Amino acid sequence: GTPRWMYSRAVPVLDEDNQIIEWVGTLQDITERKRTEQLLQESATKFLAILEQLPVGVAVLDRRGKFTLRNTIMHQCLGDSMPSLGNDSPTTIQVFDAEGRVLSPDFWPSPQALRGTSTHGLEACFSYADGRVEWQLVSAVPVVADDGKVASAILVLQNISKQKKKR
Repeated sequence: GTPRWMYSRAVPVLDEDNQIIEWVGTLQDITERKRTEQLLQESATKFLAILEQLPVGVAVLDRRGKFTLRNTIMHQCLGDSMPSLGNDSPTTIQVFDAEGRVLSPDFWPSPQALRGTSTHGLEACFSYADGRVEWQLVSAVPVVADDGKVASAILVLQNISKQKKKR
């Protein structure tokens, strides 16, 4: 036969002297649940592997702007916090609108996405404490829950430093 996963629970039935006279319990076949858990784990592993292979930085932010998921490229760009949302960071970032004007952090793509507005392809200059300067193309989109409210945001950074140097 085929191996099955079982879940059992039992409680003793005691006599008046607190001696066990029998056990009463249930046995439940949880094989399908275990298969589903395994498929979910495999899917999550595959998703994370794909996320790491992308040539761009990708992050998911919760409603407060905290990272809930990010790939290595995003971590290298932003570290552990989002400078746009008031956290201390050794990174200085300037984000520019389509006309080249510097945007206030409230109008950067990630805060905009958390308010429900998608933003695509804004240029940003990242100046790091070690003296490096990188140009990124920044996009962010809201993730809307079934109730119609913004649940989180997806942030994408694409390094365009080489293209900026050619100009």
